[in-house]
Amino acid sequence: MARRKKLRKIIRMAARMNGKDFDSVISAASVKAREMETFLTKSNGNPPAETASTPETSMVENSKDGTKVQGDKKPEKYNALTIFKHKRILLNSLIIWYTWITNSLVYYALYLGSASISGDRYINFLMMALVEYPAAICMWYSIKTYGRRKSCLIFHTIAGISLAVSTVCLLYKDDITELGTVSLVFNFIGKYAITASFCTIFLYTSELYPTNLRSAGLGLASMCSRMGGMLAPFAASVAGVVIWLPGAVFSVMCLIAAYLTSLLPETADHELPTTISELKLWYKANTGSRQKPKKVVAS
Repeated sequence: MARRKKLRKIIRMAARMNGKDFDSVISAASVKAREMETFLTKSNGNPPAETASTPETSMVENSKDGTKVQGDKKPEKYNALTIFKHKRILLNSLIIWYTWITNSLVYYALYLGSASISGDRYINFLMMALVEYPAAICMWYSIKTYGRRKSCLIFHTIAGISLAVSTVCLLYKDDITELGTVSLVFNFIGKYAITASFCTIFLYTSELYPTNLRSAGLGLASMCSRMGGMLAPFAASVAGVVIWLPGAVFSVMCLIAAYLTSLLPETADHELPTTISELKLWYKANTGSRQKPKKVVAS
């Protein structure tokens, strides 16, 4: 009884935060629970339970293994190897992994290289840290307004263009002194954009996988980002030999990431899939420019 009261309190709070009426939410959940009970009864050929199903009692305890399941249907179990068994999931995962590597490489390389760019090294490092605050604010506003996919695309494009301009200005700063300052400004803009994209990709990645595969997908992506972090310290050494090469590589990688992100499905305002079969249909319906707000149900 105490757990039921606690659950109703949480639902009431969630309904208030989302501008929904508590009674209508409970009513809709009760209808859904009864529909599920009827469906399971017809599927199994068992008589319906005597007690009415409610949102609080729809989750029952499985007597065999002690795991909570809905009705008699056990949840599917996935692991990291599941990603490599499905072509579409693997393709989207490769895009995500490349994006994480790009973000990690550019982010840490710009931080570590702040001491070698024009101006005072301590002020530059401080500015590199301070630009993360407006980046976080803009990221929050962007994902609310444009969604996850478009936000990643915008931020990667800004980072790619800014770093390209910064690199060109850096090449000719000896001829025109003012270009050193311009290069510094665009370097900060690139750091701002890559920080915003890094924040967005954390949220976006977890939403691209079904429920039972979400932690494994995010873990693999985070692991891939360490590759970029390991390469970042070598950017300064490369710049000592070819001054324009690191900036050119970072710019191209960001622009490629922007293009590849456009091939992923948008997750904002869509009910996320819970199984592999639902995920495949959802990918097919919402990838690229084919955006369908309708819920996709696996057959």
